[in-house]
Amino acid sequence: PSTLPNITDLLPGSLYAVAYTSGVQIWTWVPAREAGWRQVRHGDRHPVLPEYVLDVRDDGAPLWVKEVTTTSQHAAPGAWRAEWGL
Repeated sequence: PSTLPNITDLLPGSLYAVAYTSGVQIWTWVPAREAGWRQVRHGDRHPVLPEYVLDVRDDGAPLWVKEVTTTSQHAAPGAWRAEWGL
């Protein structure tokens, strides 16, 4: 989407969330040959740190966490994830 910032000095895995009336889209910055924004969803792997996956806190904030953290803390995803399209 055109709402994503065009910044060249981002770190790989930087996150950007775009809220729409129909839900939220989360994007991550991918480095190197594929440089640019790529849409990600809950559980997707970090672009350069494979032991990290995308989690979304109960308040809707996206963050990268070690995969073992998401499996232990979120055995049953919250209803808001489906409501937000995550």
